Amino acid sequence: MKCDKDGDGRISKGELREVVGNLGSWFPWWACRKAMAAADANHNGIIDDNEMPALVTYLHDWSGVKITVY
Repeated sequence: MKCDKDGDGRISKGELREVVGNLGSWFPWWACRKAMAAADANHNGIIDDNEMPALVTYLHDWSGVKITVY
């Protein structure tokens, strides 16, 4: 995943903040918080493989950008 900067297979809040900023958010911290609330089912502050579909759906609906997961 291009957004997984540290290569651990998960997306942290900081990595997600960068993603939503790159998608054009004027307030990436706010958009990140909303995305985390929508996708982070176990509330640990990290998006893992099981939560990725919810994150992709949320970001697509929010931004209108087609997002693919490899």
